[in-house]
Amino acid sequence: MYAQVREIIGGNAEEITRGILEAIRLRSDTWHYLDVSDDVAQARIFRVVEDMQTRLGIWLAKGQPESTLFASYSNLGADRCQEGIPLEETTLVFLLIKREIWKIFRDQIVPGSRISLIEFVEVNYYLNLFFDRIIQSTIAGYQNEQALIAVKHRRGKDLPGRAPAMAGQCS
Repeated sequence: MYAQVREIIGGNAEEITRGILEAIRLRSDTWHYLDVSDDVAQARIFRVVEDMQTRLGIWLAKGQPESTLFASYSNLGADRCQEGIPLEETTLVFLLIKREIWKIFRDQIVPGSRISLIEFVEVNYYLNLFFDRIIQSTIAGYQNEQALIAVKHRRGKDLPGRAPAMAGQCS
């Protein structure tokens, strides 16, 4: 069943990406993303959807420790902090991704479909848990980056390992 979930996400990655990009552009609460070109935003979203599909499969199979599996989302949170995109907008994009994935799954649940209602409920549980962990990791990375920037500003110098931050970044 989990292989089917990954197939559904992978087979609809472009549709999911287009839906998310449209939602971001139409919402008033994602206005910081308006500074990101459509091409860049679409490429980023598509990479995240593809990455999620891979990591979801590994996570469901319990193939790697969670700390390893979700480290990339911590890094993504730090990157968005460096870009000056507010944390609430960063996490909202993940909620939009989850919503788009559910639209695809909803369309798969029809009489005679490949996914039963019981399987749908199980997938719902694990997908929500997966997104909880993604968002938790993203928030941790964002907040860690904020703390590094605060320390840097107090010390008046750059810290090793991260690009120099400009004042006012990480809202």
